Parts: sequence; C-alpha cells; structure tokens
Amino acid sequence: MPIAALMDINFDIYQLNISTEIPLADPEFHQPKEVDLLIGASLFWNLLLEGKIQLGKNLPTLHNTHFGYIVTGNVFTNCTASICGLLKVHIPEDEQLRKFWELEEVKVSSILSKDDLECEKQFQNNTFRSKQGQFVVKFPLKYSPTMLGDSKQLAIKRFLSLEKRFSDLEFKKMYFDFIHEYEQLGHMTRVSEEKSNCASNSYFLPHHGVLKDHNITTRLRTVFDGSCPSSSGWSLNDLQFIGPKVQNDITDIMLRFRT
Repeated sequence: MPIAALMDINFDIYQLNISTEIPLADPEFHQPKEVDLLIGASLFWNLLLEGKIQLGKNLPTLHNTHFGYIVTGNVFTNCTASICGLLKVHIPEDEQLRKFWELEEVKVSSILSKDDLECEKQFQNNTFRSKQGQFVVKFPLKYSPTMLGDSKQLAIKRFLSLEKRFSDLEFKKMYFDFIHEYEQLGHMTRVSEEKSNCASNSYFLPHHGVLKDHNITTRLRTVFDGSCPSSSGWSLNDLQFIGPKVQNDITDIMLRFRT
C-alpha cells in the first residue's frame, strides 16, 4: 500500500522516473484518494518480497510486495503543509497495573447507626399517600411527647416580637398572604382558644420571617422553629430521630475529588 495514498495533494509522477515495466500496487498513488485498507504491522511484513529499487538520491524507494511494488519515501512538492499520521493501538490491561487500580480504589460505604435504621423503619411503616395524592408522614418520635412542658408562653412572646416588624407594611402583607395561603392549602387548621389551653402534650411552634431583598421570586421565607425549648427544656426536635445524613462529609468530598 503506497504511503503517498495518505497525502491530500497531487504531484508529478514523472519526476520519479519510474519505468512503465514495473508493476505498481497502486499505479495512481500520486493522486489523493480515500484509504481503502489499513494493514497492521503483524501482517505487513508478510507481504514483502525480495526486491528493492532505489529511484535515485533523495528520491523514494520501490519495495516489492505480493500486490506489486509500493512507493515509500519523500517527494518534492510545492505544498508547505505538515502531514501527521495517527496510530491507535489497543494495549490489554497489565495485571500489575490492574492490581494497582484495585488497591487505590476508594470505596465509600454508608454505615447507618441503630437510630438511623429505626428512623428509616418508622418512615417505611408509617408513610402513605392520600387519595388527593399527598404524602402523609408521621413524626419519627424517639421519645414520648410527655417530655414536653409548656411552650405556649414562649411562642406568644416570639409572636409579639414578630408583630413589631409589621410596622413594615410590605413585610406585613407578604407575611399575612403566606399564613392565609398556608391555611388554604391545608397545611394547618385553626384551633380554638379553649382547645389550645386544654391540649395535653401539645407544642406551640414559634415562627418568624426572613426577608431577602435580592430574591426575585420568593423574597419572604417563613421559618418554623422546632428547636425552641419548652418549660421542661425539651423541644419538638429533641423528641425526634435525626435520621441519616443526606449531605456528604468533607472527607468524602475530598476523596471523591481525588478519584
């Protein structure tokens, strides 16, 4: 197979002074064409026959093959472009290298604690979907609600502090709109004063608003503080399982970046 077939330019074949009696493997090797076949080195040397013709000083050489003579070497052209050949070789994995990869592989496995397993068990047993398509979940309680003390007074104190911010009429409107929408969506229901005073093991959830002026869509974010302690020192969050962590540790992040 002539090397000249890999070129994308024409050149004058008569400057090589090739005799017409010499059978060439590709008589039109001086014309650019599509490559029909790439022959690997394992087969190429079996195609060579005895016979080599040197066309002259600084001229290509003819090599005899089973297909005829092939032309190899440099030719003089007016083209100044560089020609680059690409050779792709597949090398099977070396056993030593494969073992090195296995030793260096970082396997991060999540280990769940006893509490994490219990929390997942409660989630699987108590979570269901209502007829309206909503997911219904229960608090993953670790301790009894009887641990709670009085939380109403502190919740009222927090609310009175929130009311002072209602001097900002825009903030007040956004907060009122959120509370009414929260009720309309069924996330909360009104409780009478009598029931709230008689409710046992109840927890009054304080809330406040965080205003972010740079947010275009949602400027107000309402925060419900389940960590606010009752008179007994226990809060609603204290009674619940924390559950497995959903965010990665910095160690896991660094190891994953290293891989």
